[in-house]
Amino acid sequence: SGTTSAVGILLRPVDVAQRGAVIKKQVKKIQ
Repeated sequence: SGTTSAVGILLRPVDVAQRGAVIKKQVKKIQ
């Protein structure tokens, strides 16, 4: 999310966690 509001700042860690989970899944598929 590219929002700079308080809600965006609060949700930013969630976005990062979701991206990390997706990357881990893709890495598992490659391996």
